[in-house]
Amino acid sequence: MIYVDSLQGDGSVGQASVILSYCWRHPFQLVSGALADWCSTDGPDQRRVYVWIDVVCWNQNARLGDPTGDWERRVLKIGHQLTMLHPWSAPIYTTRAW
Repeated sequence: MIYVDSLQGDGSVGQASVILSYCWRHPFQLVSGALADWCSTDGPDQRRVYVWIDVVCWNQNARLGDPTGDWERRVLKIGHQLTMLHPWSAPIYTTRAW
């Protein structure tokens, strides 16, 4: 089970409109704060924006035999990526290799 599977109620879950790309090294509080800042400055209605975050939406342990599964199809369907760059002067994100 993954976190998103435990959410219930109108508006709690919906089709993702953006995927968050970030570094797992960042504390969750920093990541959630960055998302809150983005929502307040970019103007999206927070009740209508659904952010796809791998750690809460994708159970990688359950997919050990096929870890990426239908990852590409899901990510391409979202269509928009939000990249978290921190610290701004030397973002860790730009040092990662895929």
